[in-house]
Amino acid sequence: MYGKLKDQLSQELESIKEAGLYKSERVITTAQGAVIKTDDGFALTTTWVYLLTPG
Repeated sequence: MYGKLKDQLSQELESIKEAGLYKSERVITTAQGAVIKTDDGFALTTTWVYLLTPG
């Protein structure tokens, strides 16, 4: 029973990713502030803009 549901959900998730509608979350690894470090680099934050720069 779960196997069929898992397959359906996996296909639906893949469709969402292919459509560009999936957004992964980044883990903040430092205290929050103007510049933070995330699990995939550094980010400059403001109240409405998030710019990712390679670490």
